[in-house]
Amino acid sequence: MRSSVSGIQIPTTARLNIDGEFTLDAAAGTSGHMLVSQGAGNTPAWSNTLTSPTIDIINAASSSSTTAELFGNVTTGTVGIADGLTTGTLNIGNGTTTTTGRTVNINTNASGSITVTTNIGSSTLGGTINLVSGLGYINLVGEGTIKTQNKTGSNSTALTLKSGDITTSGTSGNVVVDVGSGVTSNGTISIGTTAASGLTIGRSGVTTTVNGTFVSADARLNNPLLTRIDSTNEGGQINLARASDNSAYWYIDSFGSTSTPSLRFVENLTPQLTIATGGVATFAGAVKLRSGSTAADSAPLYFGNSSPSVLTTPVQGAKEFDNVAFYATPNATTGRAVDIASYYYVSDGSYAVDHSVTATAKSIFGSAATGLTLIAGTTYEFELNVYVSVSVVGTSAPAWSHSFLLTTVSGSPTTTIYQEISTSSNTTSQATSSTVSRLRNTNNATVQVLAATTTGSRHAIYNSKGIIRVTGTGSVEISPAATASATSADYSFGALAGSYIKITPIGNGTVAGVGAWA
Repeated sequence: MRSSVSGIQIPTTARLNIDGEFTLDAAAGTSGHMLVSQGAGNTPAWSNTLTSPTIDIINAASSSSTTAELFGNVTTGTVGIADGLTTGTLNIGNGTTTTTGRTVNINTNASGSITVTTNIGSSTLGGTINLVSGLGYINLVGEGTIKTQNKTGSNSTALTLKSGDITTSGTSGNVVVDVGSGVTSNGTISIGTTAASGLTIGRSGVTTTVNGTFVSADARLNNPLLTRIDSTNEGGQINLARASDNSAYWYIDSFGSTSTPSLRFVENLTPQLTIATGGVATFAGAVKLRSGSTAADSAPLYFGNSSPSVLTTPVQGAKEFDNVAFYATPNATTGRAVDIASYYYVSDGSYAVDHSVTATAKSIFGSAATGLTLIAGTTYEFELNVYVSVSVVGTSAPAWSHSFLLTTVSGSPTTTIYQEISTSSNTTSQATSSTVSRLRNTNNATVQVLAATTTGSRHAIYNSKGIIRVTGTGSVEISPAATASATSADYSFGALAGSYIKITPIGNGTVAGVGAWA
């Protein structure tokens, strides 16, 4: 049955019931269409679009309200609003009905762009924008701002952006995160300070600029790369400001045009320390070492002792160590020279040697001399100079001879001594000239220095110099000694002030030359 009404006015208190098809100008419309007024004197038309629409107020607080509110009529329903809006304000989810846990989807399938101004959560509870599946974006056109409003009291916390991207469109867009100009005092922008497991700033191939002062109380940089300043010599550089005026004064940089640049410490544009390939350090100024102390491992300077070697070709000015001896090279012509010697000398008075009990060899430097320790696998050069006086205080004084007293300290060392001995003596004084007798001695054989006598005093000067080779293992203690021809208490014997021995390591146990002859 068709219903047709023409030229009939229905009272406002009456109801109009239409049973069956309803047409306007014989048009029934399309399923889902609605009637849209075409103005006075015109028949309404069926349509699914609105031009400059007016939605009457639904559930408004009063007839003067200017805001329309749409609500779903089911507990878990969905209210869909889409298409057609070009101006005005669209408020979603801030009506009089308070329901927690609501999800609001704002979407458009149309081409072009739509500008949406969205105020989310204008209560003290705040609000959240969820970007689903990593595909959502918040696009801010022009100078868009993401901010929080009306957050006071215990809920007044900072804006948190997480689990998504903030991007700009176009080739020259900028993203600015700021505290805004309307705050009463400067705020703080915190990035990655809560539960973030990592923070990425910038990306490969793109320059990241940090303006102003970058301050960090506990920054830890993992494998940073400071890129070059230019492609000629200036590589990465760290500038260090001085405390007086915060101006750059020192800097550290990578310098050089090759693939193996130097590391430099530069003071006010003047390089003070340059570390070249292989760790060779060059100082522009003096090197001042701290004072030493008695504590272990506290010497101001150490040479490495893990299988050290010396240069194949000596270089002028070099100082070297090979676990046997120290070497210095004053010039490249004469080459390497031994640098360190061990000394023992009588400073004043004399050291008495007593043969009243036994005639065995005794150190001529007395009980105060513990001897010098020689290490196996080393060759030494030595020099001994002794001033000695013997006075008869009884009936006679024995003859006595020179030798070296050798005492094994550790291991099984073997000592071979090659020496030249020069002796002179008289009965007057140490200042009296005497005839010198010289001889060569090997294997530490005793050499008589003074003959036995029954009266008066005898004065002698004797020298011994040569080479000592220590082979085998361990070490041996060496001390110049005097051996009496017989036990006697009738004399006074002593090594006088100025007597000394000097021993210098010159190489390993079989070394044949040092310096230009090596």
